[in-house]
Amino acid sequence: MSSKAQEVLGRLGMLLLEFGVAASSLRLLCPDHEIACQVLHSGRQAVRVFKKLRIPVPILLMFPVRREEVCAHYDVCELLESMRPRQIRQLVPAKGRQLEAYFRRQNGSTAQQLLALEFELPDLKGAGCGPEELKGAGCTAADLRAVGFYLFQLLPSFSLEELCEVGYGADDLASVGCALDALQKAGFEAEGLVAGGYCLDKLKAAGFTAKQLSKAGVPLPRLIALGFPCGALQKAGFPNMELHKAGFTIQELARGGIYLRKDGFTLEQLTREAGYDCKVLQRNGYDVWELRPYFPPEELLQAFSREEVLHVGYSLRELRLARFSAVELRRFLGQHAAAVTFKEAGFAPEELKKAQFTASQLREARFDIVALVNAFTKDELKQAKYTDKQVHEASKAARKQRKTK
Repeated sequence: MSSKAQEVLGRLGMLLLEFGVAASSLRLLCPDHEIACQVLHSGRQAVRVFKKLRIPVPILLMFPVRREEVCAHYDVCELLESMRPRQIRQLVPAKGRQLEAYFRRQNGSTAQQLLALEFELPDLKGAGCGPEELKGAGCTAADLRAVGFYLFQLLPSFSLEELCEVGYGADDLASVGCALDALQKAGFEAEGLVAGGYCLDKLKAAGFTAKQLSKAGVPLPRLIALGFPCGALQKAGFPNMELHKAGFTIQELARGGIYLRKDGFTLEQLTREAGYDCKVLQRNGYDVWELRPYFPPEELLQAFSREEVLHVGYSLRELRLARFSAVELRRFLGQHAAAVTFKEAGFAPEELKKAQFTASQLREARFDIVALVNAFTKDELKQAKYTDKQVHEASKAARKQRKTK
């Protein structure tokens, strides 16, 4: 690789690190240790980056780096692969305690024994004691994290719950390959798993609801793309109008079971497109006057009282078809209501007689005498100034009609 290419790769590597790409992920781009060193050597704090990349000290020392800096960042157990104990002591005197712990360990001392001899945790880490051994000596995950153990080192020795308690999030655990079901069992919520970069399809398949994913910051278009139905999105708290603008029909919104007047839909949309009935709309605050243009009286009666329906301006014919009796309607309209209007509405003389209309009033309304014979007595018809002959002929015609029926 030419020096120019190395320089370009080096700058690219540092830019990626500055934008938050994990060093361990960057290493995958350059699996060869030597090339990784060349990529990152042009950047600031190169030794610290090499340490994150777990570049071995022997390879690191092939490059023009300061040995004092290498000794400061690496543990004694790593340094001894390429340096003598005396060199380490000279470059970083503070490493002396680590060296002592290292040689005691080589001679059979355990981590517990070293702690009893008042060696500090950083000394034991530098001496090569791993998380499992230190955990056995009574150290917690918090202790080991504080002295510089990486998550991938702690993961085999501690449960996810323990690691969560010391501050590792789902994104941290995802970066070291923790399975989604394991994180769920450990109690991680959707927010952490979304932040951890888990595939949203997998989160949905794992049982997370639209409400949980929405709370975790997943936008509505993405939730729709995941296949969540309208009802699930309504339960997640998305307003009906927003869902309508996103492409759901009013019929789909209606099936979701949420009926809110504040959503901004017109009554025409709610009645003709969504198909809401009077009961639903009345429960959501619509009054009889608002619903009058969209429903016949017989349907309004399912949600409102007969008295309320009478007052909204239906014709007598409409009210008759809604099974309002002539008695009710005359009581509502008053005794001065004209018989002719009832006749035009389709009421029969029998019904009008019950409403206290006289034979004379019905004669004035131009009812046929044959129809009146079935409702009134001979005397009542005579009072309406019909002659005996007219009554007799009408009765005869009425009997004949009944026979033909």
